[in-house]
Amino acid sequence: MTDAPPSFTSRMESCYLTLPPRLKKAATHLMAHADDVALYSMRDVAVDANVHPSTMVRLAKVLGYSAYNPMKKEFREWFRGNERFLNRARDLQHLGSASKIVGHILDQEASNLEGLRTSLSSNNVAACIDLLESARKLFVIGLRSCHPPAFQFAYACGMVRPNVHLVHGSGGTFGDELRSIGPEDALLAVTFAPYTSATVHAIEFAAEHDAQVILITDTNMSRIARLASHVLSVSNYGPSLFHTTVPATTLVHVLIAMLVVKGGQNAIDSIARNEEQLRRFHAYEDDVAG
Repeated sequence: MTDAPPSFTSRMESCYLTLPPRLKKAATHLMAHADDVALYSMRDVAVDANVHPSTMVRLAKVLGYSAYNPMKKEFREWFRGNERFLNRARDLQHLGSASKIVGHILDQEASNLEGLRTSLSSNNVAACIDLLESARKLFVIGLRSCHPPAFQFAYACGMVRPNVHLVHGSGGTFGDELRSIGPEDALLAVTFAPYTSATVHAIEFAAEHDAQVILITDTNMSRIARLASHVLSVSNYGPSLFHTTVPATTLVHVLIAMLVVKGGQNAIDSIARNEEQLRRFHAYEDDVAG
């Protein structure tokens, strides 16, 4: 489960066992998807929980709120709070021993990767590969904690096909880097709640200019997900100080591998040229192993 507002958690603990089944189902979902309560509409949250929106209203009132919106407001204030890292640090310290911390983190990562295995649609991934291969220019963006998987994808993809551009905004040129995006192009974006503002603006700009958007994110319910041509949803929940990027990075490796396979001899030739250039610039030292 994720964190949740302390007041909401306290109310839940006092009455959870006495809740009717439908309310208990809704309550369990809110505890497990607290960020969604802050970010999305009541209807969207209810759909994801597979309950009627009126169930959410009834739950809020049972918990002592006057309506759903006051409860949502509490979640939003908690979400915007500045102590989320502090709370996660305290939770880590409560685990105690190093063996418990290692086991807890590795168990969660294994669960995330198993979820990725079962949730990925081969048809959706194949459609993404077709788009990534055929786009005139391919723009890639992932900022803050999402930068590592985005960087890996852009670097590896650039070895397979031309015209791959990592959007990073160096020197304040963020908007300039997207100036040429158009209907024949694609944007691959990696972002998780709370969504980085610049990434959201990039997705909106790409959609406005009729470019195709492939989104690696935590849910297909968000506003930016509705702007995407394809959504690849992965979990980013992790018990460490930061949310995990392991599932997103694994998905990136899947996409790169499939691009290499689909690229055939052209991909092999392109990779060979890249390796020759790396040798020419002495990118790696070969004599330090012994």
